[in-house]
Amino acid sequence: GAEPKKVDDKDAAKNELILPPQCYHIDFDDELKMKEFGFYTVDRRQGNTGGLGGAFGYMYGVGKPLPIPECQPYKRSFRFRLLNFVGGLAQKFAKKEKE
Repeated sequence: GAEPKKVDDKDAAKNELILPPQCYHIDFDDELKMKEFGFYTVDRRQGNTGGLGGAFGYMYGVGKPLPIPECQPYKRSFRFRLLNFVGGLAQKFAKKEKE
C-alpha cells in the first residue's frame, strides 16, 4: 500500500484556514418563528480567506473560489479609491492653510 504523506508543522501552518471573526443573527417573524439565520464578517482584515466568511471563505481559502464577484476578496472600486485620494489631498491642503 501507499505510505501516507507526512506533513511537517510548516506545511500544516500554510494549509490552516483562519476565518475572520463573524457575527451571527437570527430574525423572527411576528409569531416568533425563525425567518432568517445569517452572519456577517466583522473584520475582514483578519484571517487568511481574503476577508470572506462561511462557505465563501472556505472555498477561497482552499484555492477554489467560486467565479462570481461576491465570492472574491473585497477590493475597493476605482471610483472609491479616487474619492479617497482626492479627500486626502483636500485635507493636506486644508492643514497647510491653517498653519
